[in-house]
Formats: sequence, structure tokens, C-alpha cells
Amino acid sequence: MPLCSLRRPDNYRDVFRAAAECALIEEEWGLTRVDRSDRTAAQRPGDAERLKAERRGRATTPREHLRERVRTAIAAASNEAEFFAVLEGLGVKVRKRILPSGEVGGYSVAMPDDTNANGALVWFGGGRLAPDLSLPRIRARFHPGTHRDTSTAEPWHRAATTLDALPGHLRHGEDEAAAGQLSALGEAFSAMVVVTTGPTRIEIRRASIAFERATRCRVEADQRAGDLLRAAARDLLWAGRGEQDGGATAMILCTLVLAALAAVHWHRARNHHQQAAAAHQALIHLQTAYLHTTTPRPTTTRAAWSGAPPGARDQETPPATPELLEALRQVLPEHADRIVADPAWPALNTALTHATRTGKAPATVLFEAAGQRELDTAASPAEVLTWRIRRQLHQPTARHRAATTRSTTRPAATPTRPAATPVRRATEEHRRRR
Repeated sequence: MPLCSLRRPDNYRDVFRAAAECALIEEEWGLTRVDRSDRTAAQRPGDAERLKAERRGRATTPREHLRERVRTAIAAASNEAEFFAVLEGLGVKVRKRILPSGEVGGYSVAMPDDTNANGALVWFGGGRLAPDLSLPRIRARFHPGTHRDTSTAEPWHRAATTLDALPGHLRHGEDEAAAGQLSALGEAFSAMVVVTTGPTRIEIRRASIAFERATRCRVEADQRAGDLLRAAARDLLWAGRGEQDGGATAMILCTLVLAALAAVHWHRARNHHQQAAAAHQALIHLQTAYLHTTTPRPTTTRAAWSGAPPGARDQETPPATPELLEALRQVLPEHADRIVADPAWPALNTALTHATRTGKAPATVLFEAAGQRELDTAASPAEVLTWRIRRQLHQPTARHRAATTRSTTRPAATPTRPAATPVRRATEEHRRRR
């Protein structure tokens, strides 16, 4: 009988081998499949970091706060120098690692008030924040010659048009290009966090944090495929906040909802379970944010319907006219009673009235909205129709597209900008120094 070998057992990467075996068992026996790591997730804060944040009364740990700040700087910058300038403008301490050749080989970031027991700052390298936040990965996003539109009226429409094309690119494009566009979509989320306010901003920020996981997978991203979307995100940051009635924000959120849904399907089709779950969570927050922008408010409605009769101005929504009700029963007879009884009917009534003020007949507006897809499976047909009508109203017109085309062929005059955010101030100051 041979003697037993005294070698140590080969337990290298046992965790991953065990996970693969568990996945085979789940598939063979029809068990619930557990979402397992593909080693592309960002490093989670440790117990010590969480306890330290709790002691200091912080909602997030320094690692998570810095990760969000770095992503905002990436969305705002068009080159490496601007990236570091925006980071410093956001109040982040930056330490560069200089190679013997004099080039920057890496970077670390820290919060000014985050110190250890000795009073020294706690530094985090970009790669420790997330795999795609290392300096080489960030540099891959910056390409010379990228255009930034200086118009204040067109960036919201341009961003909506670019985002509107994203689902088609994900369905028909190469996986590498799709991964690059999903990375750029994450930057568009970061831009929307900066240019929105109130409850809408809170939900978009949650969506941005959730979608961050969906921007990385085992597919090597072609970052050049997301150049147009990145340029649109930078334009949003430079344009500032949208219209006060939420129309511009609702327009972008419409396209973001479709883009997030396309991301869910793209990841599911490739068995990226963690990424699909993250994109779905972001989708839920986006839908909530959209409801915040479309819920009628007395202040915005009175401003939007200043031409209505005096009795109607004091109401939260314009009254349902017989013409609107007749158009509804004419176009959607099988859904009319259900739509009128729907809690979302006041929002649909408002959207229909606004659409008719553009010159279209109510029946035409309803017919175009209803023809996009069936309503039998919709939990709230009034809400679905409202979403479609608002999306149609905020589509870029031929005049908008022509203005955008002109802005790419000749320099536009520098417009009067709204109040500068820290992101815009840091970027403008850096460009003046150059």
C-alpha cells in the first residue's frame, strides 16, 4: 500500500471552483440560481470603515463618497488634467504618483476630514475604489479632439437623442462596443445627479450608485464607442439645470429608463447576473424619479396653463374637456373607463391638454401614443400614455437638430450660464489657466 503524500492540498482559488460547482448543481437540480461574483465588483467598505462612519455621523463611508466624487469628475472632464482639476474643485485631496520619467503613473484621493489615529489622511488609490477607476482605465475614456457643445438650449435634446439610440446599439452592436457605451451611460447618470434637485436628484443618485455595478463585466470595453454619450453628459453638466417645470428632466429620464431596461436585457442575455440585478435596481429608482417630475404641482401647473380660464388656474390640473373625453373613447374605447378611473388620469389629462396647445388634435395625440405598443398588459395605462406623450413632446425638432449641427461646424458664442456648480467652476478655472 503506497504511503500517503505529505504535500499540502491544492486549495488555490477554491472559493471560485466551489462556486462553479454550486452553479452546476443548481442548474442540474432546478434550484434557484444565486448571483455569484465575476470579480469585477468594487471593493466593499470593511467593518472598521463602516463603524468609523457611524461614529462620525456619516451616511456613507469615505470610500463610497470618494468613489462617487471620482465618477463625477470623470463625467465632467475631457482630459486627464481637467479630471484632477475637477476633483480638487470638489474638495477632494489628490496625490499623484510620479514615475522616474516625470509622468503620472497613478493617483490617490482622500477626504480632508478623514484621518487615522495618528492624524494622517486616509488615502485610497483609484484601483482600490473600483477596478475601472485606476488611472489607465480613466485615460482610456479620454480621446483628443472630442467636441463639447457650448449651446445652452440644445444639450438636453442632444443628450436625449443620444440616449434614445442606446437600446438599438446594445441590441445590434458588438459586445465590446456595448460595454463601452454602458460605461458612458454610468457617466450620464453622474451628470444627471449634478443638474437635478430635490426628490428627483435623490432617486437619480440612488440609481447612479446602483448602476455603477452594471458598468463593469468580463467583456473588455471599447471606450471609444461611448464618446458621443460622454460628450452629451459633459454638455449636460455645462448647461446646468433644466426647465423649472421639469420638462427637460422628464425628457432625459424617459430615455434613461429605456436605456436602463436595455442594459438589464443585455446583461441577462449574457448571464451577467449581478450586473442585470444592479441595472434593474437602477431602473426602479429611475421610474420613481420620473414620477416626481411628472406629478402635477400647483405652482408649475398654474405657470404652464396661464392661458386657461380664471376658474381653471387655481386647480392643480386643467379640467377634462368633453373633447378630450370624446377623443379617449374614440381612440381607446376598450380602455376608456379604466383610464378615467386610473389615479394617473390627472397627469394624462395635463399631458393631453399641453399636447393640444401645440396644434395637434387630441385624437391624433392619443392614436400616436397608443400605437407604440399594446396597453392590455399595462398596470396603469394612463401612466403609460402620459409617459409616451411627454416623450413625444420633448423629442428634438428639426430646428433643434439643425442648431446642433451648426454648433458642431462653427464656434458658438459663450452664453450666459446659470449659477456655477463646483464642477463647472473647477473646469472653467482650469481652462482659463491653460
